[in-house]
Amino acid sequence: MQYNYLGPLKVSCFTLGTWSFAGGGIWGEREKNESIRIVHAAMDSGINLIDTAEGYGDGASESVLGEALTGRRDKVLLASKFMPQRISHPEDIRSVIEESLQRLKTDYIDLYQQHWPFTDTAFSQAEAEGVIARLIAEGKIRHFGVCNFGPGNLAESSLPIISAQIGYSLLFRAIEFEILPFLKEKKLGVLTYSALMQGLLSGKYNSPEEFPVGRRRTRHFSTENPNARHGEAGHEELVFRSIAACKSIADEAELTLPHCGIGWVLAQPGISTVIIGSGNEKQLSDNLRYVEEKLPADVLARLTEASEELKAAMGPNADLWQKDSRIQ
Repeated sequence: MQYNYLGPLKVSCFTLGTWSFAGGGIWGEREKNESIRIVHAAMDSGINLIDTAEGYGDGASESVLGEALTGRRDKVLLASKFMPQRISHPEDIRSVIEESLQRLKTDYIDLYQQHWPFTDTAFSQAEAEGVIARLIAEGKIRHFGVCNFGPGNLAESSLPIISAQIGYSLLFRAIEFEILPFLKEKKLGVLTYSALMQGLLSGKYNSPEEFPVGRRRTRHFSTENPNARHGEAGHEELVFRSIAACKSIADEAELTLPHCGIGWVLAQPGISTVIIGSGNEKQLSDNLRYVEEKLPADVLARLTEASEELKAAMGPNADLWQKDSRIQ
């Protein structure tokens, strides 16, 4: 396992993502014991950073993870997040983290992250961070990070931030326009999510109709899909043409499409660790192999070229779910 740094934290380049542990309408039914086995196998393989959030299934992911880490908490770096939608007053952050700590069966979180910027609140980022600073002083939070923040959002922060989590994939390269260069300049650790774009690069789907309805919420798809709220026409034909082009490259190189998707993100400069979910132990084993086996330079270059048209069409808006981007 290769290790990089998020500020002072030495982290595996593969971070185990646990959103799918929550199951529900987006991910379908998930068997708790299988999720626990995935956590144990990940840790045994050298993965030392696990990412969750109180917003994943209204705490369901945290609860499963807390059970999985019983007796092994000190062997892993734990990252979680709070959702600004639950915060009507800065002091609410305290109650939210207390609930997370209870579910996670721990008394501290190594990396506590703000899931999204505050919008339309009666208080400032600085006021919220005042509460976070006190939680750090109390030892409940070891380090603070942000998710889905751009340069403008980061300018409003007054706390030391060690990391930024952001969506990045062959099928979603918006951060390349402004955000990634800024994060590299500021020497912030970068965690990326959705390397396989919620399964679009799994190799299982050849058309929009085949993709699970609950996941057709991103700006890749028409806003006519259930739960989509972005108000855009989407890029469905171009998305699946791009997927086909990437699959052709993978086939010619005798690789899998998921290997290309994960390997491509890992190879990009400035990326510290890639958050990858795994629905079962077989997927985890495959994903570990994709992380360990680097892609040839010519394959990386061809994949980049194959996704350029979609990158241009989707533009610099790094918000996967909204036309009026929360990421500034």
